[in-house]
Amino acid sequence: MIKNKDKLINSSLDSRVKRAKADIINTIEYTLDKINAKNAVAENIHRVQKFINDKQINNIYLISIGKAAVPMAEGLSGYFKIKDGVVVTNKECKNLKIKCLESSHPIPSKKSIEAAKEVLRIITKVTQNDLIVFLISGGGSALIELPRIDLEDFKKTTDILIKHSLSINEINCIRKHLSAIKGGQLIKNTKANIFSLVVSDVVKDDLSVIASGLTYYDNTTFKDAIDILNKHALENKLPESALNFLKKSDKKCETLKRDTFPFDRVENIIISSGEIALSHAEKYLLERYEKIYVLKDVTGDIHQAAESIESLIKKAKKNSGKPTAIIGAGEVSIDVKGSGKGGRNQHLALMLAEKIKDVDCVLATFATDGKDGNSNAAGAIIDKYTVSKAETLGLDITKYRDNYDSNTFFKQLNDCILTDETNTNVADLFLGIVF
Repeated sequence: MIKNKDKLINSSLDSRVKRAKADIINTIEYTLDKINAKNAVAENIHRVQKFINDKQINNIYLISIGKAAVPMAEGLSGYFKIKDGVVVTNKECKNLKIKCLESSHPIPSKKSIEAAKEVLRIITKVTQNDLIVFLISGGGSALIELPRIDLEDFKKTTDILIKHSLSINEINCIRKHLSAIKGGQLIKNTKANIFSLVVSDVVKDDLSVIASGLTYYDNTTFKDAIDILNKHALENKLPESALNFLKKSDKKCETLKRDTFPFDRVENIIISSGEIALSHAEKYLLERYEKIYVLKDVTGDIHQAAESIESLIKKAKKNSGKPTAIIGAGEVSIDVKGSGKGGRNQHLALMLAEKIKDVDCVLATFATDGKDGNSNAAGAIIDKYTVSKAETLGLDITKYRDNYDSNTFFKQLNDCILTDETNTNVADLFLGIVF
């Protein structure tokens, strides 16, 4: 699962660091295996079957959307006869018996629009006695889209939102109100029964935020979207068409609300999440460490997250005379100002490396989908020697941090975490050993 496992573990001469790195890498592999999206779907087949029996369904259609769309589709297709369907993902599609479209992420493209039209083709022909099984995972906000403004302006808007320090909830509030299918609007196009199995990549598993709420109601409004832009001083940075559409607040284009949501025919359930991943990591580490400190919701600005993790490390060091584990899950927001390569996990590791340089500690932060930002790494692993090792190589850590070039930094130290296909996509995970 971790392609460079041996290199990561053996890069230090300190035996304590080696042991800690081995425990962290093994915990990552154990956790990723347990949250495999294909297995998560298979474990919930009985719920789909009960829905089918209760509703006396005639035909079953399958629509799988997201970074984990392929393994999720594999997990379901072996159990039911599928009348028609489509898989939309940013991963390579192999050996699927159902149509598969490779789309764009994190910035939508014409492929995203083509995917949306294919989904609409399917759902609009389905009758009220049929069932559409939606398999939804993170990434759906970009992979499938029908923007209400010009595509190029929508792409620019998405890029601006991602590069500033907005939370995923705030980003998706704005995206939903520029879309004709997000925030539950997609299901307005069918009278069919819908059962959605959802792999959550957001904190607190808010169904209205995951993939921008394709099959769930939305509590946010156009006014909320404008307020978010004002809060982050982005109102004058968006393309004029996007800002004008949001300000117009056309009631006909508002997202689906709870009071009109068709609960009688639509059901959504979470089958995997960051919290579930944390529980597996904790179980594995409890067999090796007496004490584990847990941060369940690592969110907000990346600087605040770094401070929270640093405080937890200090607490663990102070309160225990024995090696102690720390674990956390979440998704931080980052305001990208440089032109380098990396992602929020590697950048967080770069920030924390300076904070733990005098602490007996090993820490890894990584994306469970195996891809952090615009790099091919899932994250990075750091220890008390990271800064001194960089100095020996003549690397100015401040330069890489200020240019948001964390991937280039960690590649030179051989401390990038590289994974095979993870077949899942839940929250980012943070694992540490303090000794």
